[in-house]
Amino acid sequence: GRLAIKRVIGYTVTICADIFTDGHSPVAANLLFRANEQEKWQEVPMKFEVNDRWSGQFQVEKLGVYSYTIWAWVDYFKSWQLNIAKKFKAGMDIHTEMDIGIHFLEEALRHKRQP
Repeated sequence: GRLAIKRVIGYTVTICADIFTDGHSPVAANLLFRANEQEKWQEVPMKFEVNDRWSGQFQVEKLGVYSYTIWAWVDYFKSWQLNIAKKFKAGMDIHTEMDIGIHFLEEALRHKRQP
């Protein structure tokens, strides 16, 4: 925006955002931030508050300008977890869902992000 926020070293910056998608799929989000002279972004998970509102925080560690952005996505793994739990509680066959879970884990290992 036109007016920058100001904080003192050691203070916390709280960022809130409305994060949603079409349908009922669960979402997740991370807050990415860095001091402008830093090359690498730091990442913290955002927390669900209420309705579509999420929040994340970071601490000001040194003087200067900071940048931040939000990375949000549909959490297909969480959706799988919720669905398999419902089927398991209902006594339904979950063999196919277990195969899907194994696929999720294999994909996660293949695409593990490097720090």
